[in-house]
Amino acid sequence: MRLHKNRYHQILGFLLAGLTGFTIEAVIIHFMINNFSINALAPRLLSFPIAVIATWLINSRFTFKQQSVLSFSEFFRYLNSTVVAQLSNFISYGLLVYYFPMISVLIALIIASLLAMNVSFFLYLKYVFQNN
Repeated sequence: MRLHKNRYHQILGFLLAGLTGFTIEAVIIHFMINNFSINALAPRLLSFPIAVIATWLINSRFTFKQQSVLSFSEFFRYLNSTVVAQLSNFISYGLLVYYFPMISVLIALIIASLLAMNVSFFLYLKYVFQNN
């Protein structure tokens, strides 16, 4: 089955936004740990909101081609959807490593991440950026 050109563009933009968000988080976490000698969890308090804002802007303008003025309500829906997707990642990862200890942690992480990617794409498409 051939993907519609617009959907292909959305998937590509979604993956680009995700890679950008990951890179932002990795850089901030690495910088803060190496320059401020803090634990590995504290930098997420800064890196996560910055990455969410960056990915929202990319997804809003590039991936889902929103023409309207950026709005707080859209950002709030985006943030909620991102949190739900990350919870699905965390919960599915936990269930996999608990109930299937024979699979590697990396495989569990990959499966959980793929699930979360699908959850977030669906929520962005149907809930956040509704005109697509």
